[in-house]
Amino acid sequence: MVSAEGDVVCEGDHVVLDVNNGERLVVTQVTRKTKVKLSKRGYASVMPLLGKAYGTIFEVSVDGKCLEVGTEETLSVLNGSFKIKSTERNNAKLVDDGTAQKLGHEDIERMKAQGVKSGELIDKLVANSATFQDKTEFSQEKYKRKKQKKHCVAFVLCRPCAQLLCEAYFNKSPERIRGLRVDTLSLLLSLANVAAREHVLVVEECAGLVMGSVLERLGGHGHCHSASPHLDTRAKMEALAQNVLESGQRVSWRKRMQQVQPSTDIVKFFNFEENITANATYGTLGELLEANGRAEGVTIEIGDGDKGGAREAGAEDEGEGEGEDEGGRPGKKQKTWREQRDEAGRQTKRKHLPKRATGKRTQELAQSKFTSLVLAAPSYNPETLVDRCLSLLSPSATFAIYSPWLQPLVDCKLFLHRNKLALRMQLCECFWREHQVLPERTHPQMNMTTGPTGGYILAGVASDAVLGHGGCSDLEKTAIARAAEPKSVSDGGREGGGVVGAGSSAGSQE
Repeated sequence: MVSAEGDVVCEGDHVVLDVNNGERLVVTQVTRKTKVKLSKRGYASVMPLLGKAYGTIFEVSVDGKCLEVGTEETLSVLNGSFKIKSTERNNAKLVDDGTAQKLGHEDIERMKAQGVKSGELIDKLVANSATFQDKTEFSQEKYKRKKQKKHCVAFVLCRPCAQLLCEAYFNKSPERIRGLRVDTLSLLLSLANVAAREHVLVVEECAGLVMGSVLERLGGHGHCHSASPHLDTRAKMEALAQNVLESGQRVSWRKRMQQVQPSTDIVKFFNFEENITANATYGTLGELLEANGRAEGVTIEIGDGDKGGAREAGAEDEGEGEGEDEGGRPGKKQKTWREQRDEAGRQTKRKHLPKRATGKRTQELAQSKFTSLVLAAPSYNPETLVDRCLSLLSPSATFAIYSPWLQPLVDCKLFLHRNKLALRMQLCECFWREHQVLPERTHPQMNMTTGPTGGYILAGVASDAVLGHGGCSDLEKTAIARAAEPKSVSDGGREGGGVVGAGSSAGSQE
């Protein structure tokens, strides 16, 4: 999946900085203008990372403005080298009253200003501690690790992957990925049978995290199509724009279509090669359903979506990502000889991102059917989404649905069981708890981020009944039948206008 050039960092690549052995994960892009704040003292340029191999250890200078290559001893204190030794010492008589350390805050700041290295600073803190020798070996190692995290900053240069990106977003802004935890993401992909040679349909609201994880598993073998839950199509937006223009208002259907497209902001952080994203496309669910209706020779009218609110937060992220890509292209202004020299002297890696599916490609996807379905859109009713997506699946296709709540998945399971649309269904609850694994000190961590549960997953296998299953829900079928009555036709004006209105009312009833 990664070429030989991908073993080192090139300009324009995205990297993950593992600060202080998992204390914090920083996702950044290596450019000449990028600066990161890894300490409280200032911002540091990321250009020293250029040309370095992944796995290299770096130290942040005392002033926080420089990055220096460290050694394995830099993180040895953070990792801890615990050894079992027979000793009679214990911490029963130790009292943490703040008087054990002889060096004050002014002394420590003075040593930092003089350029004292992190290792020397830790040694001086140990030597001036009155209770260090009375501590047990475990307490001594923990004391060193605590001082190392407080006064020194070290990090490991890591290659972006699904695990690190999921942990970074979950710790910083879990609402961006809808609270999808790393263990839940791995179980979601496993239950959906995401592997090479599969055709995967992804419907998500996680800013492209699920799509990037699927592409990472496919490894360039197979196809992945990300569809937003919106039911807007190009023809529908053109008709809407025409109606608004006739009323004298200004509207751009292209802007609306860009807003309803799925967000792929996190996909660019994976640094995929061209062969990985060659078979990766995105679009709306309405376009797939419309193409599927034409492929089967059935006219299916699509109404409005089931979710309140006009726009997803991920659509804004996608617009920003596209703006960055276009901004990096050379403009019409001629470059100076200095800029040409700098550009020729550095190795820039080209970005390869998924492309929007054309009408012909969407038709081909609807005809070939998908072998896997991954749903991660908690803001929408899972029963309605599954009802619409089943017509796009082939028999024996696997599906997995994620939701932070249990009841929507229970209702969805009952719906599938009642209509005999799936078999071998299982409803799983994800449990995750970190443990401290040390000799004679193994125990679960008391502090947990979001509790033991990380959401629920409904998985199963689609039956052959999906071949005759319609691409719209029962409420939509009822609304379409009512709209086909003579009275509705006479009042509707155009043929499609009454159906769109009926689909909108059906969505409100749901």
